[in-house]
Amino acid sequence: MSESEKETVPGKAVHTIGPNGQLRLVEYKEPETEVTSAKEAADKIHVRYNEHGDNGDMTTRDAGRIGGQIGGPMVRKMVYLAKQELAKQHVDDLIEGQQNKRP
Repeated sequence: MSESEKETVPGKAVHTIGPNGQLRLVEYKEPETEVTSAKEAADKIHVRYNEHGDNGDMTTRDAGRIGGQIGGPMVRKMVYLAKQELAKQHVDDLIEGQQNKRP
């Protein structure tokens, strides 16, 4: 949104410092509101989303459509990584046990 497209508030003015360093009175313009990526995604798939409030009435299906999959591949990957870590830890324990048995 360009400077001229910002919504002005009629009858409201603010003091600013001009390019010449002098104080001047200018018409107040509403600040731009930034749209989040979640709101943008929700708008594209026609899901109601409140950026600054409660989305408690949103279904899990709609939340997943906005933010991606909640389960499935992500959970599968986490389980895989946990199994790898447990296996590595088990092997390390076995090696340490063998080293402790040597005289």
